[in-house]
Amino acid sequence: MSIKFIFNEKLLDKMSKEKRRITLEDVKRETGISKNALSNLGKETLSGIKFDTLEALCLYFNCTPNDLMIIRPARLRF
Repeated sequence: MSIKFIFNEKLLDKMSKEKRRITLEDVKRETGISKNALSNLGKETLSGIKFDTLEALCLYFNCTPNDLMIIRPARLRF
């Protein structure tokens, strides 16, 4: 099983709803999450996430953790 963060999708959805461009700098300013961490979320290169970071993203996107992640089943091995 693997977990994929859908940060980019949530950010694009927020931009569409608010009809404005949102940069990582904007998200950093509003959440306090470092630009590096936000960039890694977008690249799906994180191996974990702190609860305070997850909470800040949930508040920013007005969602739950379930809305920020997709769980993919493990591939079957034969």
